[in-house]
Amino acid sequence: FNQPLQPSEGNFAREMKRLGYETGFVGKWHNGNGGVRVDRETSNRIRGMDPDDPEAKEIYQGFYKGLARHLKDSIGFDFAERIWAGNKESQPVPQVMRVHNLEWLTEGALKFIRQEREKPFFLYMALTVPHGRYYSDWINDDPLATPAGMLSERPDCMPPREEIIGLLEEKGIDTRNAIATWIDFSVAALMEGLKEKELDENTVFIFISDHQSRGKSAAYEGCRVPMFVWWGDRIPQGTRIDEICANIDVPSTLVDMAGGQVSPGNPQDGMSFLPVILGKEKEDFRQALLLELGFSRSVVTKKYKYIANRPPESIALRMQEEDKEYNATGRRRRIGWAGSSNPHLPEPGIWFYADRDFPNYFDKDQLYDLEKDWFEQENILD
Repeated sequence: FNQPLQPSEGNFAREMKRLGYETGFVGKWHNGNGGVRVDRETSNRIRGMDPDDPEAKEIYQGFYKGLARHLKDSIGFDFAERIWAGNKESQPVPQVMRVHNLEWLTEGALKFIRQEREKPFFLYMALTVPHGRYYSDWINDDPLATPAGMLSERPDCMPPREEIIGLLEEKGIDTRNAIATWIDFSVAALMEGLKEKELDENTVFIFISDHQSRGKSAAYEGCRVPMFVWWGDRIPQGTRIDEICANIDVPSTLVDMAGGQVSPGNPQDGMSFLPVILGKEKEDFRQALLLELGFSRSVVTKKYKYIANRPPESIALRMQEEDKEYNATGRRRRIGWAGSSNPHLPEPGIWFYADRDFPNYFDKDQLYDLEKDWFEQENILD
């Protein structure tokens, strides 16, 4: 979990660079910092400091610049700005700066898009939001706060946050949906930026999520996410494709879109789904997909999902002991199939409430009919 990407490994930034693309990164980087770090004691100490304190600035700006250098020198991005090192809560910065700032992130993406260049470009924009279920408390965060320091003025590439809340209230939409509307305005800003440069018809825009909130950190429905692809007139609007593909297919697809082939030294588990989205694939793109998470393995077809939970004996014994305690006291179980106990106190039960969302969570073997049971509620193994 959270394995760092090594400089010696191939990656899609290097592949696109090899094919003549200028590469850019903005947003959340959660794949290792290349040895650039602030120890926990120092990070906790500056948490209570003023952002303008010279000592705090020296620490967090040094870390930020080091991370940007790592992304450029070791990973393969020509442009790396507006960076969060993991989740907002883990930034080595004062507390007021441990926030989302989608306007600042979007402004950085537009800066890259608007640059004058001779080459085509590839931008990887990793949003820090939503990072949770429905909520709107981000509206109270300081819009001048960023992981790199405090801004002197708000970025103006998106409507002010107060207007977003007002818009939802005016339309009678629950303001807990505001974070989705915030993302909508970010996407709109990027599309406008492409139109300004007359690149909208010749740019592929892929919008995808790493997981859902429901069933996160398990082999359940959290692995099933939508993906949107825009490519001007190349893909007819309203096209819907229901094939089995996964994040492992994204690098091969990007290289295929750019007219190249993946480097022999960068082998892929996935394959290009470009023929599928262009309507050229007549048969099933993939018959089945293997999911792995902790000590859970899952096989997915269009109709079925089979989950096998096989923890080592030491973890199985811990789970059995906790089950006895549950039967005696009724206190929720906290040790999941990955072997770790839920670290989020006072949240009851299994991490991300998977034992409540999925009633068969503790079954060793599970089978679901995905045509009838999208939410994986009825184990039909028997």
